[in-house]
Amino acid sequence: MDFKNIGLYTALIGAITAIVGIFEILFVFTGSELWIPADLFGGLALLVIAAVYLSGIGELFTKKEEGLSFALTGTILTMVFGILYTLMAGADWLMYTLGEADEFLIISELRPEILISIAALPLTIYLFKRKSSPTE
Repeated sequence: MDFKNIGLYTALIGAITAIVGIFEILFVFTGSELWIPADLFGGLALLVIAAVYLSGIGELFTKKEEGLSFALTGTILTMVFGILYTLMAGADWLMYTLGEADEFLIISELRPEILISIAALPLTIYLFKRKSSPTE
């Protein structure tokens, strides 16, 4: 991957993250909810992650390596939140298995943060491989 491809992928993930974050915040105030939950602090966290992604796009398009640090930080934050919500879904499943919860619907546990972390996984793998390889 070259810097422009990384920049395009980072812009795509950043834009999706920003849109989902805006919807999460809007749904708090409108009272409506689609498959995106109404979560004020989750939406604010997604907007911060999107800002990190989108901050490095200019450097990536001009082929500066400084943009990779923004992409790497954004992917780390995305993976942390994706793993956090995956663990929360696992805890809910465990509560259902133990009989403490009446129902467990995987579709209600599948939050957009989990899907965004899955979408950002190729970028994460590429950036960590690039980071761990020796520079020439």
